[in-house]
Amino acid sequence: MPSINVPDSHHKKYGIWLIDTDGLEAYWKKQAERFQCKPISEIDRAYIAGLLDGEGCFTAFTTHKKSKASNGLYYGCRQTIYYIQILVVEEEPIRWLKEVTGSGYVFQRKRQSQGWQDLWGWRVCNLPACEIVERIIPYLKIKRRHAEIFLMLRDRVIKMKSYRKGHKGWIAMPDEEYIERQKLIDEIHRLNKRTGKFLRKEYSA
Repeated sequence: MPSINVPDSHHKKYGIWLIDTDGLEAYWKKQAERFQCKPISEIDRAYIAGLLDGEGCFTAFTTHKKSKASNGLYYGCRQTIYYIQILVVEEEPIRWLKEVTGSGYVFQRKRQSQGWQDLWGWRVCNLPACEIVERIIPYLKIKRRHAEIFLMLRDRVIKMKSYRKGHKGWIAMPDEEYIERQKLIDEIHRLNKRTGKFLRKEYSA
């Protein structure tokens, strides 16, 4: 598999991430286009839902970065990222997921701890991920609520898209919108980790 080490990806316990570079390049190209998931049979939808229920996760977070405007000034930018991911020991189901959906990219986690097996993963981000989730949500059992929140977050992002761009250039995400998104993100984190701390507790509903 043609692959590269991901910067800052080495972890003494969890190992090193390796990404299929050809798949990743094709994935981001599709992200820039109007994505449409391949037709998925009912049996395959149920199988994907089973994999996501057992070996997958829903993840969401907000990034803060600086971007350069046309006037040469830098401004802060808030961006919401959300994705689904499945990690298993076998390569075959991961390759199958990418093939049957026509989306996502494949990566491998090389484990460093003795006795730990390497893992294969499949990840899909943002709107393509939501399109897949919409097709499999009737078959989800354990992570049905995760999926519902995931789609609610998607709806907020879509509604704010035109406002962020604005009629006269970029307009910052209002604090009120940021807080509402963080409430949804907090709930996903609570569902992923039912005990212990979760991110941005001050925004929790």
